Amino acid sequence: MKTPEKLRWYGPWLVWTLTILVLTSLPKIELPKTGFSMMDKVAHAGVYFILGFLSARARMRGDTQNLGDAIKFTAIFGTAFAIFDEVHQIFIPNRIGDVGDAAADIVGILLSLLVFKYLFVPIYKRKTWRLL
Repeated sequence: MKTPEKLRWYGPWLVWTLTILVLTSLPKIELPKTGFSMMDKVAHAGVYFILGFLSARARMRGDTQNLGDAIKFTAIFGTAFAIFDEVHQIFIPNRIGDVGDAAADIVGILLSLLVFKYLFVPIYKRKTWRLL
């Protein structure tokens, strides 16, 4: 695979992964108050939903024959990264590692895989959506 092709598939995933690492390496970031007590968990799931989708997309590389590998890799990588990210936050001032946050991250990964497999891939197979 040539470099432009690698960048197409792996670039967005790498940028998002590094963005998560940078943001979670900063001292505590306060979310706006919404009155919704689970907003933090929803935000965690949302961030990791995007990570899961980009990871599966990168591993599939436009070939639906790679779907099984993409799902396995994303589930393992996403879970490990979520746990690593929460452990690494223990060492950041004003941050804590939270099992609940890791669980929300993993839920986001798993939801992204469901959407990827049952919504994105069938659309992709019909060649009606080649942008991703």
